[in-house]
Amino acid sequence: MKRALAAVALAATTGCADHVLWHGHSSDRATDIRVIESSGRQRVVLDDHQISAHASVGIDAMTIEGRHVAYPARDGRRWRVFVDGVAEPLAWDGVGAIALSPEADRLVYAAVDENGWHVVDRGVPGPAFDSVVSLDLDARGRSVYGATAGSIARVYVDGEPGPAWSEVRSISVRPRVAYVAVDSAGEHVVEDGHVSAAYEAIVEMTGDGFIGRTKLGRQAVAFGRVVAEGEVHRLVTAAGHYAYVRRGPTFEVLVRDGQEETRTWHLIEALTISSDGEHVGYVAREDGVTVVIDGAVQGTWIRARAPVFARAGGGFAYVASMGRGAVVVTPGGHHAFDVLVEDSLVLDDTGSHWAVVAGYDSVRRLYEVVDGRPRQRFDIDEWVAERVRRSHDDPGARLRDWLLADLSRRQAR
Repeated sequence: MKRALAAVALAATTGCADHVLWHGHSSDRATDIRVIESSGRQRVVLDDHQISAHASVGIDAMTIEGRHVAYPARDGRRWRVFVDGVAEPLAWDGVGAIALSPEADRLVYAAVDENGWHVVDRGVPGPAFDSVVSLDLDARGRSVYGATAGSIARVYVDGEPGPAWSEVRSISVRPRVAYVAVDSAGEHVVEDGHVSAAYEAIVEMTGDGFIGRTKLGRQAVAFGRVVAEGEVHRLVTAAGHYAYVRRGPTFEVLVRDGQEETRTWHLIEALTISSDGEHVGYVAREDGVTVVIDGAVQGTWIRARAPVFARAGGGFAYVASMGRGAVVVTPGGHHAFDVLVEDSLVLDDTGSHWAVVAGYDSVRRLYEVVDGRPRQRFDIDEWVAERVRRSHDDPGARLRDWLLADLSRRQAR
């Protein structure tokens, strides 16, 4: 198991006073979760109710789904996994990644003993491996992980082994189980058991496609078929639609569902597609940085990020700047801030509301901003704690999940 997945307890502090070692919330932001140290014990507290106390709690392996929490804890020399304060029966030398269903009715975790790493599913440990990586539950609730034993690497789905490879990496479970697999012929993409042709290298992967490099150049594959060959990159896919950037001798151009735009650019820096595949946006460089959505220029700036799309209705927003501070641009107008966390921008499902982490020099504070108005102070200490708990996750994605949950709760109220 990679070191990043190992459960490491935060160091205990001296003295008898309560000391908050870690503070966070459930994934719906409704339940307050804390790990508090006092008198040499570390207590797990949910909404001021203590659910367990231990010599050490493994913060970085703690997993939160819905309002349920699973974590490793040690009393004595060995570790156990606890779900909402209830101990699993088996004890281990160490615990790695933990996967928990939102209803807490499925628990899968990696643990190590003198024989190696095991995956424990429904309380039953599997065979010993040299390493276990990317443990997760897919959209169908199946356990998915990569494991190595000697020179053989496989991906396991609900305990069933996939083909043998010399290496597996880039394992994803949404929208389907996919990963890069390596053998003597080269690199392949395996999607729900289907193995692609061999490539010299897989250079990009997206939800329903990838770009592979061959001796003759690159191939873009979307929804199981080759959609482009040559100098292509930045492939995006969604709901049966795709887009990519074709690189010419002195220019780049967007290609969408096989149709090439007439306007070319010196460089296309970033590309996004809406979840329904109906809208494509990108950032292009040509005498400035220009944001384009569905072929229409939205504005030119000193710097900008690719648009964020709502799940329905065609709503969008993006972050841009003319040099100092930053602006959130929406169809309803511009909203300026002195400081802004650029990859925190989110939209609700309809595009009616947006949220971002931003602040003002005059008060030297960051806020959760909703529709241009500061709604509550952004808890930097909690954000640092989140980075400790899920150090191997994409921090931008974690922050956006946080803001979406707060936005959803605010709308519900």
